[in-house]
Amino acid sequence: MLDARRTHDVPLECQVHSSCGLVGQNMRTLRRKLEEFICSREADMNELESRWKKVKSIKGEYWSVVQAIREGRSLPMQHVARVEQLIKEDEEIQLQASFCSRSRLTIAARAGGGRTDPFMTTKLVGETSRVIVDEICDYLMKDEIWIIGIYGMGGVGKTAISMHIHNKLLENLALGDVFWVTVPHNMSAYDLQNEIATMLNLDDLSKEKDVKKRASMLSRHLAMKKTSVLILDGLLTHITLEDVGILVGAGRIKLVLTTRSLDVCRRMLCQMYIHIKPLWPDEAWTLFSLTNSSNPDLPTEVEQIAKLVVGKCEGLPLAIVEIATCMRGVDDVHEWQDVLQKLADLKMELEVFERLKLSYIEKLYSQGNAILNKLKNACLLEKQSPLGKSIVKMHPLIRDMGLHVMNTAYMVKAKKELVDIPGSEFWTYGLEKASLAGNKLREIPQDMSPDCPKLTTLLLSKNESLAMIPDSFFMCLHGLKVLKLSGCRITKLPNSFSDLVNLTALLLSWCLELCRIPYVGKLKSLRKLDLIGCQVLKEVPEGLEMLLNLQYLDLLYTEIETLPEGMIANLANLQHLKIQEVNAEDLIELKMLETLHCSFPNIKAFNTYVSFVGLNSLHKYGLKVNGEEQDDNDDVNHERRVVVGGCNHITTGTQGRISDGCILLPKNVQELIVRNCGGMTNLCDIVPLEDLEVLDIIRWDNLQVLSGGPDEGILIHNCTAPFPYSRFTPLHLPCLQRLSIQGCPKLKKLFGEIVGI
Repeated sequence: MLDARRTHDVPLECQVHSSCGLVGQNMRTLRRKLEEFICSREADMNELESRWKKVKSIKGEYWSVVQAIREGRSLPMQHVARVEQLIKEDEEIQLQASFCSRSRLTIAARAGGGRTDPFMTTKLVGETSRVIVDEICDYLMKDEIWIIGIYGMGGVGKTAISMHIHNKLLENLALGDVFWVTVPHNMSAYDLQNEIATMLNLDDLSKEKDVKKRASMLSRHLAMKKTSVLILDGLLTHITLEDVGILVGAGRIKLVLTTRSLDVCRRMLCQMYIHIKPLWPDEAWTLFSLTNSSNPDLPTEVEQIAKLVVGKCEGLPLAIVEIATCMRGVDDVHEWQDVLQKLADLKMELEVFERLKLSYIEKLYSQGNAILNKLKNACLLEKQSPLGKSIVKMHPLIRDMGLHVMNTAYMVKAKKELVDIPGSEFWTYGLEKASLAGNKLREIPQDMSPDCPKLTTLLLSKNESLAMIPDSFFMCLHGLKVLKLSGCRITKLPNSFSDLVNLTALLLSWCLELCRIPYVGKLKSLRKLDLIGCQVLKEVPEGLEMLLNLQYLDLLYTEIETLPEGMIANLANLQHLKIQEVNAEDLIELKMLETLHCSFPNIKAFNTYVSFVGLNSLHKYGLKVNGEEQDDNDDVNHERRVVVGGCNHITTGTQGRISDGCILLPKNVQELIVRNCGGMTNLCDIVPLEDLEVLDIIRWDNLQVLSGGPDEGILIHNCTAPFPYSRFTPLHLPCLQRLSIQGCPKLKKLFGEIVGI
């Protein structure tokens, strides 16, 4: 949670010179303050001496009157009037004394940085938040830490945590004071100077209009203070502290800032970054219960729904508090069900969406990886690593908020557990994109025909119960460009599908029961056809040869073993081809090919393709030869892979005639799996393979050594355990990471001389 980063290590000599200068400056300031104090106290003493003489005079007259009364003497009228006058004089003296006392306290408070008042705060939920508060306060007491950044997505609780930090620091008498400034949204250096001056009771700053002079005044005032802490809450962009007049450092002001962006923390040279993350589910429910304390004992059915509602907030405190506040005192199950449904339908217009809107819009920058990095640093995307893969995920509330601010051109109801397809009111004339992926849709009504001429993208994937789409459904959707039905239970596409002439991508992967695709010859714009995993699909879609713009074709794990003769030659723009078996001569015509996954029926066909085309120009390939069954190493993610099911010999050289049963390997292969290779006694003929990372040797009956002479060896880098004789280089495999050998009965040692060869 705490990500401490130091920025600059100041050399010792610089620290000494800086310290001497600071001591000299502080000594001059101390002398001036002492002189002012002595002068003010001398004036006070003179005033007190005069007032004391008056008090003694009043006291003397008082006892004279008391003595006369005790002796029974009568008092003239002037003495009675004098008593009344003495009472007034005494009241005036007490009033003056009280006023002077209050004035001195006020002056002392302003001169010495009087303590500000603590904030009214709510109880922090979760042990993590309390630990963060304690640790930040502890770090601020260290001389080497003077700038700390607290960052996280909008509504995650940065301000609440900072308020607790503010209050805890106020209890520390070693600090001069703790100042809180809420940074204006459209902030300028001038505005920020005004906010800080207000906190410091620095009235003179308002008389100066020049920003640089104001910065100088502010810095001088802060320099005279005992070490204090300034909290800047809600910093949206980087600021130059010197331009404002904030000089941070050892013995100076210390700074704590809150922001939605990690980039702001970095540019502000924060020595520590503290990432505030959403609450855990149990913490979220605790926060909801505390906020909704007016009815702590909800009926069981209502409580179950309330927990689902809180779950929709995904641990975001702002959303949880907003909903809990709105639902205080509500124990009717139907009202709670309505709230849950509204959240699912993205119709709930809570204040949280408005306050999150700024976070969403702030980071819409340029394209590609730059966007992802910005969004991750702004806490709009969360980095995750399931099964070792690096992915990013958007917080569901941020996603919902983004969809909320969109207009009616988008309908996104993915993963909402919908059973019925949304009604006609959602299929508007201006609809451009629609996603109903990951639901539980069972059917589409027979007469449903959405009139959405502008709809370009329709995602119905992963609706595992969706078995049929009526012919009427596509009749008015001629603007469709992307249609995704992957993972549905459909058995066929309706005939009206054939008229989607603007379609560029048809994604039908893993439609396990799909057995028929209607005529596709009209889809001249189609560039991607993904049919992987359509296990019962036996026939090539009619008209496929007409798709001259097709760039991506995946037919793996279907009943389509190969394409009719001559069809591939018509698909000259193919860049990505995956098919079970292919004719080598047809592949030669594909000049644009970048990715190839296929099987060759025999070694001759395999060698023909490698010899005449070569594979060094291909970015990715997965090739199998001799009808090799599905191997066990699909989890290894290598872009260039060859699997051989049986051969007599393997070579990478092309000198002379290649003998029958000899495999010609592409030189840039990364993963090589060879089974049943009876003619290989060592590996000398397969080098050099500069890119080889994985080598699996299985059932090589005559393999005796990997390299066979005293001056031969395998040079392997990047291995956790070095191989013997790694100083020798004839078998050069610089990238090899894994070597697996199985079922080689004659292999007695890896390296050494071969006898009888």
